[in-house]
Amino acid sequence: MPSTSTDLADPVAAPAGQSASLPSPATGPPEPRRTDAGRIGGIDSARGAAMLFVFIAHFGNGYFATAGARELAGLANLIGMVASPTFMAISGVVLGYLFVARRDVERLRDRYLDRGLFLLTIGRVFVVIAHVPMTASLSSLLRVGYITDVIGVALILGALIVPVTSALQRVLLGLGMLLVSAVMQMLWMPRLGWPQLMEELLIGSANGRILTYDLPLVPWVGFFLVCTALGEPLADPARRPSAVWRMAGLGSAAAAVVIALRALLGDGGPAGLVVNEPVRALLSPTMKFPPSPAYFLFFGGAGLVLLAGLLVVEARGWLVHVRRGLAMIGETSLFVFLVQFYVYYTVLRLLALPYSPWWPAYFVVSIAATLYLAREWHRRGLNRYLTVRYPAFRRRWVRTMPVLDTREPLR
Repeated sequence: MPSTSTDLADPVAAPAGQSASLPSPATGPPEPRRTDAGRIGGIDSARGAAMLFVFIAHFGNGYFATAGARELAGLANLIGMVASPTFMAISGVVLGYLFVARRDVERLRDRYLDRGLFLLTIGRVFVVIAHVPMTASLSSLLRVGYITDVIGVALILGALIVPVTSALQRVLLGLGMLLVSAVMQMLWMPRLGWPQLMEELLIGSANGRILTYDLPLVPWVGFFLVCTALGEPLADPARRPSAVWRMAGLGSAAAAVVIALRALLGDGGPAGLVVNEPVRALLSPTMKFPPSPAYFLFFGGAGLVLLAGLLVVEARGWLVHVRRGLAMIGETSLFVFLVQFYVYYTVLRLLALPYSPWWPAYFVVSIAATLYLAREWHRRGLNRYLTVRYPAFRRRWVRTMPVLDTREPLR
């Protein structure tokens, strides 16, 4: 039977049956509690919180931009910038955690491959259809990249890389990918054609001439691989409390570095400190296309702090009703992510509502409609259909493979 897990990038539930004892505050935060399905509730809550930032950004695109409120649209997009790196960070953390905590590595790998393939095929089709009302032509529609594409590739590569590498190796590999992409963004100026397409797909370009919305694979997958190392200690009950504090500290330090650099540079910075515009772009936390190192440090750091904070809140038993609502969104995050595109990019665009000071009511109604559908989806357990059935296909393929008789010598 297909997995009933329902989040955007984690196709299986966390392993159940591990102790959830609560150490004293002096030794660190209490261990995260698990839901009845064996999931770590704080992770689902973090996904749900990240999805709220998606709502804000896409409401800005679907309503404010259409109504001519450009400043509010820009503000909504700025607030929503935390969503993509947070989803990628959580996806990496969970992948690293599960491949250490679970024994059935082959089954886990197949389910991650299935989720990645779903995002790149069926999931992409649904996302593309939702963008039809806001896209000028079919050509431009097909030249758009989505965060689900990047997550799909990351899940496939992660499922193949994590079982055969150590945490340190993945950190070094991920940091190397981030460094290479940053350097290539400054130095690689390819001509039009396949070289330009490869640059935009892999490294990213601030002057994209082929892709209309560019989420390059190398920096995003590099960030994902680094985050897988942060998830491994969560599988060890003895190391988990310190791992949560380490995650919060690392995220805070990353964001603080960016804030310090911005304070140092100001409008121009000390003479000679920044010598050209490409370097300044790499130090800009709002440079998402292509993503700058500062963008990953600031918003990725904020995502890690959000995740660590909700792990602590879950373990302490605080904000029960808020956590339940966020966890429901997190457990249905893939479905919610697909549905909200239709709410904001299809329905709102077609309605073409004029700007109104009562816009908060529109926003609340849009969220309520999305969450109602998510609750029904969750209640009926419909996430079992979010699959391309790769595990079943692989099992049938293996059964049809001829068996080599090793008793006979090869000729």
